[in-house]
Amino acid sequence: SYVLNNYSMSQPRHISAQEAQLLLNNMQRFCNFPVQDTYFATAWSQLGEDNNGYVSASLFIQAVIPLIPPAYIW
Repeated sequence: SYVLNNYSMSQPRHISAQEAQLLLNNMQRFCNFPVQDTYFATAWSQLGEDNNGYVSASLFIQAVIPLIPPAYIW
């Protein structure tokens, strides 16, 4: 919730592939999560992007969090 509430998105509550990749990079940089290159592809592939190339931001986060080792999630 904090991540999404403090992250600028071009469409309300939805995120593009480029924005999702930037979000993951920021999670790695600011939260010190050990994000691997495969996390984006794995999470993004679980979601069906709409015709404009967007997915629900909260669903993307829900798909990413289980990929991060539990020791890094507070």
